[in-house]
Amino acid sequence: MPRPSYPDLYPRVPYIGREPQKQTLLHWAQHIAYPDHETSHALYFQADGGMGKTWLLRSCPEILRDAIPNLLIARIVDFYNYESRTPDAIELKLIEGLKQTDNQWYRLPEDEIETLFAEYRRVYAGYIRARERGGASQGEYTPAKLRETFIKAWNQLAERRPLILRFDTVETLYSPPPPPEALISMASASTGADMVLDWIADVVPHMKHTLALFSGRPLLYQKTDINPFVERLQQLNLLAEPVQEILPFTDPDVVRKYLARHDIEVQDQDIPRIMDITVGHPLLLTCYAATRGPLTIPLHFHSH
Repeated sequence: MPRPSYPDLYPRVPYIGREPQKQTLLHWAQHIAYPDHETSHALYFQADGGMGKTWLLRSCPEILRDAIPNLLIARIVDFYNYESRTPDAIELKLIEGLKQTDNQWYRLPEDEIETLFAEYRRVYAGYIRARERGGASQGEYTPAKLRETFIKAWNQLAERRPLILRFDTVETLYSPPPPPEALISMASASTGADMVLDWIADVVPHMKHTLALFSGRPLLYQKTDINPFVERLQQLNLLAEPVQEILPFTDPDVVRKYLARHDIEVQDQDIPRIMDITVGHPLLLTCYAATRGPLTIPLHFHSH
C-alpha cells in the first residue's frame, strides 16, 4: 500500500536544531545558484527513524528562501512507494512536482511547466506506444531519447532558476522484494535500487544548477562498510559532502526550543530528566510533549 503523502507546503512549525546540516544545505544550494556553476551535486542525509530526515527535506523552502529567493524545489519523490522507482515515473513525478498547487514561491504555474516539457510529453507518448508494440529499444522513441529530452528541458529551466530535487526513504530500495500480489496494479515497478541508480547515473550528472537531496535510514542488510547507494553517488562524483548523520539532540537549549515548539515550557532542572527519558530523540520528545508534562511519564521509562 502506498504511504500517504503530506501536503507539500511549508511545515507548520520551524525546523529546530540541526544547524550543521542546515548550513551544509544552504552552502550547496547557494553554490548551484552561481551563474558560472553549471554542474550538479548531491547530499545524503542518514538517520534512524523519527530523527527528522523527512522533515528536513520538507523544510527546504523555509531554510533557503531568504538566501535564494529564485530557487525551484520539486516535490519529494518517496521511494517507499514502488511506483516511484522507474526512470519514467521519477521524471513524471519531478515534472508534476514543479507545478504550483498553492502559489508556492518555489514552484511555477502548470502551463509554464507544461510548455517547457512539451517535447518530453511528445516523446514519452511515442515511447509508450512503441513499448506497447515491443519496439521501444529502437527508433526515435527509446529510453535514451526520453532521458535526453528530459535533461534538455530541465536544463532550459535551470538556466533561469536553480533547482533542488528531493528523494526520501532510500533504504527501502534495498528491502526484500514484496510478495507478487503487492504489485498487481504496478507490474512495471522496480523493487530494488538498480533502476533508480541507472536513472541517476544517466541523468543527474548532466543536470545544470541542480542539487539532489537524498535521505534514508542505515541499511539493515548492508554487506560492506559503506552504503552502496552512497558509494554509487561517490563514483559518479555527485556527493558533495560526507554522509550527513542526523543524531539525537544533545544541546539542552535545542531540546528546550523543540519542546517549546510543541507549547511545552520546561525549566532548566527538568532537562536532565527529560534527556534521560527521551535520549534526545525527536520522536520521543514529541511523544513526551504530547503527554503535556514530565510528571505524566513513568520514571521507569529510561534508555538504559
